[in-house]
Amino acid sequence: MANEFQHKDPGTTLTQAEYITTDGTGHIFDCQATGDILYASSATVLKNLAKAADNTILTLSSCIPAWTATPTLTTLTTTGNIELGHACQNTLSGSGGVLSIQGNRIFHAGGTDIPVADGGTGASTLTANGILVGNGTSAIQATATMATKGHLMIGDGSGVPTMLAVGNNCLVLTACSSEATGVKWASAGGGVTSGSVDNAVLRADGTGGSTSQGGSCVTISDCGVVLVPAGSAGSPSYSFTGRTNDGIYSSADDSVDITSGGTQRLRVYGGNVFTANGTSLKICETADGDTSVGITINQQANDNSIFTLKSSDVAHGMTDQFETDTYYALWKANCSAGGIMHEVASEGGTVVNHQLYGSEDDSTRSTSGNGAYSIIAYGRSGTGVAAKGNGSNLFVLKDAGDTRYIVDVCGNVYYDGTTNASNWDEHCDVGLLTATRAITMPEGADFKHRFSSFIDEYACALEATGVVTLNRDTDSIPFVNTKALNGLIIDSIRQVHNELQEVKSQLKALSEGK
Repeated sequence: MANEFQHKDPGTTLTQAEYITTDGTGHIFDCQATGDILYASSATVLKNLAKAADNTILTLSSCIPAWTATPTLTTLTTTGNIELGHACQNTLSGSGGVLSIQGNRIFHAGGTDIPVADGGTGASTLTANGILVGNGTSAIQATATMATKGHLMIGDGSGVPTMLAVGNNCLVLTACSSEATGVKWASAGGGVTSGSVDNAVLRADGTGGSTSQGGSCVTISDCGVVLVPAGSAGSPSYSFTGRTNDGIYSSADDSVDITSGGTQRLRVYGGNVFTANGTSLKICETADGDTSVGITINQQANDNSIFTLKSSDVAHGMTDQFETDTYYALWKANCSAGGIMHEVASEGGTVVNHQLYGSEDDSTRSTSGNGAYSIIAYGRSGTGVAAKGNGSNLFVLKDAGDTRYIVDVCGNVYYDGTTNASNWDEHCDVGLLTATRAITMPEGADFKHRFSSFIDEYACALEATGVVTLNRDTDSIPFVNTKALNGLIIDSIRQVHNELQEVKSQLKALSEGK
């Protein structure tokens, strides 16, 4: 029997040594070769299956193994990939030849169209520059080509779109029920038309009370600029539905105007803002009989600043009072009573600097006198005003909350009389006064020359006690402290009085012979 399993070196007697060897080579096949496979050809016989050619597959036929190059599979299950070894010569076909995979292509056996239900397009070919449109579960149908610039794909009610050729220049797409597609290209009436180069022009169609053509149009340039007619106060270029006399227009070159009720209300011209027709500008207010041309601000019930000035150059740091870049704020002096309070902030030593310029001088020394800076006070009298009451204060200076200087309605001047200056008893007070008078005299004055020795003797004492500031390091113009000078005058009188009393006592003693 060929290919049967036999002893490699049979003897006349079967012994253990003949069928068992230590290296496993005690038995061989008849005609054995590398790659042969051992299998049972029956319940009692073992045989070998000779190797096959490369890339063939082992299959079973009537329970006997066999090699084949074209296996037939009922079901193929894999957890990995299936590779076809050759791009065009290897073919994997489904049952009954329904689906084939050949090379890099999947196709339906007996043809090249894969139905939509199987994930295909249902079409064998595509028309050049055409478009495919789905039609339910049946094959996708091709429509007219879209090869020309401006063509549109559009429905015609059949379920299969058609092509609408591009219209001529300046035509607009318009709805038209008589056309198969429901639209057509037509000449512009209302709508958008072509204006000058690269512009679009919106025009009225002359219906519904609107005027058409001419200058009554809106132009949109290719860079996004919208141009409208200048308009007028009664018919502004920008207005509102139902309020056509309220809006914005331009009354002249470089002018933008706001109108309401057909009347110009505000004009911005050449960088300036004007109220129209001599009216005042009102903020949160509708009426002000006291202002013909000006600005009226109604603060309503608010008690904070009504007017504020700021500068990015300013950073005074007093943020508990106001923001650091605010240098002026106008407040009510009293939240419920009114009045004005000016708040001014500065990083430097000068906080308020009034510079007054007048072309005329007034040297009147009477109750009708005026000056470059005047403060006029009145009191209430019924619904009018009158002079302040006798003895009332007109002008007050304060340091923080403490009053330091007062001028009343009678012209009396009051100031905080407390002083830390020492008395001048160790000096001759009359000599101090004489030195003060000489110091304040102009250079070259006879008095200054005659009493120059007093200056030499007492100038340092006067400056040390705060009566005079000599300003030697600046312009040498002396400044006199009136509070300290008053104290020196009083001390001088007291000193002279004491000396007179002493002389009087001495004279009395002499007259009495003592």
